[in-house]
Amino acid sequence: MTTHSPKYNKFAKNTSGMFLINIIINLSTILLLAILTKNMPLNEYGLWVQITTTTGLTTIFALLGLNISMLRYVSGEKNKDKIKECFYSIFFIVIMSGLLVSSLIFLMSDQIANLLFDDNSNLVKILSAYILFITLNTLILNFFIGLQKIKTYGLLSFTKVSINIIIVSFFVVFLHYGIYGALIGSILSELILLIISLSQIIYNIGIIFPRLNNIKEYLSLGLPIIPSTISDWVINSSDRYLIGIIIGITFVGLYSPAYTLGNLLSMIYAPISSIILTSISKGHGEEEHSYVEGLIKNSIKYYLFIGIPVFFGLSTLSKPLLTILTTTEIANYSFFITPFTALTFLVVGLYNIIVNIIVLKKKTKIVGITWTGAAVINLILNLILIPIIGILGAAIATLISYVLAFFVVAYKSNEYVNIKISYIFIFKTIISSIPILILYCILNPIQLFDIIFFIMTSFLVYLIIMLILKGIGKKEVLFIKNLLKSFNFDI
Repeated sequence: MTTHSPKYNKFAKNTSGMFLINIIINLSTILLLAILTKNMPLNEYGLWVQITTTTGLTTIFALLGLNISMLRYVSGEKNKDKIKECFYSIFFIVIMSGLLVSSLIFLMSDQIANLLFDDNSNLVKILSAYILFITLNTLILNFFIGLQKIKTYGLLSFTKVSINIIIVSFFVVFLHYGIYGALIGSILSELILLIISLSQIIYNIGIIFPRLNNIKEYLSLGLPIIPSTISDWVINSSDRYLIGIIIGITFVGLYSPAYTLGNLLSMIYAPISSIILTSISKGHGEEEHSYVEGLIKNSIKYYLFIGIPVFFGLSTLSKPLLTILTTTEIANYSFFITPFTALTFLVVGLYNIIVNIIVLKKKTKIVGITWTGAAVINLILNLILIPIIGILGAAIATLISYVLAFFVVAYKSNEYVNIKISYIFIFKTIISSIPILILYCILNPIQLFDIIFFIMTSFLVYLIIMLILKGIGKKEVLFIKNLLKSFNFDI
């Protein structure tokens, strides 16, 4: 399969669109980080981190894995009636499960607050409403990805983050409402997005009361994913809970900004992982095994081509970036966390590409078992390492757990599709990225302008060395050119 085939170009076009969207989302996350850390006490920012962590956990139960089912069954479907039935069936079930989860959080607010939120039960009660809205919006945005309506998804995502930044800034910066202002502002932005998104769906496909005929099939795909998703949450987020319980909420506030900085690598892998399942679902349906194999191979290659130098860049720039974005206290106490989290998310990107093979083959139980094992290892490592070496222990535990899960899933995926990884190519990208460390020592960037100059210079040096080492050739240059041209992605 060539990298300039029509279907591969379609994948590249949609991926480039998702890349732009994820840049906006990640930049908004960084901007929100700066707004909150510079306008809240550190312990209140720690509470905000616990809010986002709790939201991540509870939405897993509320969604029942049906967001993945929607992606799988909507993608490639041409029959509008089937699309309608699929969406409204899943949406109805998720409303019910979302209300149930939110109600439980509200009723258990005192106990949850005592354990995780410094006895602030009122904050937990407000949080219960936020959980419902964010659950429904997550499902709806997945629906647009499944239809490959990437521009619609992008506009909705941009609307959400823009409104969120404006409203939260108003409550936190101008009204000085602190943590309550941040949460209420976020709820309002989710509510506005929900109204806009549903209006768009009703306008495009109409509205029906679902018969729920296929819900068993949807749940049979979605429910087995829940253990793996919970386990992923345990590995990715439960360390915030454990840090707060073991050494205090203030350390959660110190740990999270550095972790968020390392998570910027999701800007690169999220577009690929969001689009790849819908793309290979079509290829699988048409029994185009070579198309699937080629798509996985090239996705890994181009992800690492960008991901490896970004890892080096984030690792070196951790302290100056944290100083600019947050406070000197946070930067001094947590800059060493970023290299570990950046490496973690480099591995996560590879996992998110490869795991689609297993989802495509409907072997999601494998994923569940893998992540359950990884989650147990993560919890044990956190309980051992956090009391000994603090927040660094949490970062190390997360890295080890993700690496183990990646190798297991890669091994199983290789049974269905031959995953071809060029280790020579990876070696060349690492060699070409090492000068980033040397440039950092020479330029010592501290101010924002210096950092921008350092990034541009490092990227140019990286490209030159890759060309010299023949890490990229005419085929890759042509692909990048086509990718840049494809930013006018489809509606």
